[in-house]
Amino acid sequence: MSNARNRESIEATLYAYLNGMRHADPGLLKIAFHDDANLCGPMGDSMLTGPVSRLLSWVENDLAPGGTGRAATA
Repeated sequence: MSNARNRESIEATLYAYLNGMRHADPGLLKIAFHDDANLCGPMGDSMLTGPVSRLLSWVENDLAPGGTGRAATA
């Protein structure tokens, strides 16, 4: 795979994640993550860990569209 193609693939994945969060769209987020992905990150004073399905569920059920910042466009 060429460097340009690698870059395009990475950018497409990042934009799927950013826009999925911005628009509360789990379908876009599924593009950005492997089905078996596990996430780990801070939330307040705690460390959250778990399967990507927890993120997708939270986005679908609890995240308000537009509340997470601005995603750039490619």
